[in-house]
Amino acid sequence: MRFVPSLRAPGKKRGRGSTPPTVSARLACRARLEAHASGKIVAFVDDYSVDLGAFSPAAADRAQGLRIGLPLASLASSGRKIDRELDLLVRRLAWHRLLEYRLGRSSGEDEQVVIEPQVADYWPRTPLLSDADVLALSRFAYMRRRGNEMVLESPLAGALFRICSPKIAISLAALSTPQQIKQLRRLDAFPGLEFLALLVDCQILLKAHVAG
Repeated sequence: MRFVPSLRAPGKKRGRGSTPPTVSARLACRARLEAHASGKIVAFVDDYSVDLGAFSPAAADRAQGLRIGLPLASLASSGRKIDRELDLLVRRLAWHRLLEYRLGRSSGEDEQVVIEPQVADYWPRTPLLSDADVLALSRFAYMRRRGNEMVLESPLAGALFRICSPKIAISLAALSTPQQIKQLRRLDAFPGLEFLALLVDCQILLKAHVAG
């Protein structure tokens, strides 16, 4: 994995935020939604449009939150009709690659990572990890500069990760060699279990097999 040496470690901070980072879905910057009186929601992207189907007025109103980001967990947290509608809408947007996903502690703030899908069927998943698991970067993973941004990617991954926090970029360096999660937790730059699980799902991080 390649790293750009200009990134510097931030000063140490004692005490992380009490709210863990969550994954939210938001519209890609080039897309916008338009709700019609009939209930139909249409997405417009550049010079073409996508009919996403008909939804209730309440769902159409809540869909406006996709401009900032809707936590994915909130869509699956209950069996309410509006949650089912929003889940359907978000998945249709994802299929058309009109979404990106942000990892952060609050809506629109503390943005740590932005996930950019590279395939139509990508959906953020967080496989279960334990403190005993040993993780290491895939030999196919690499970090590069894209304009003023740093991106982490792999030809095997369904998404690339735009790194917004130097702290996270630094933590990835530790994973150049296999590391047990309970050891990573001791780092000031620990990126969080959810972020590690997202990378495992994309095969950017691999679970290492350690002889007992």
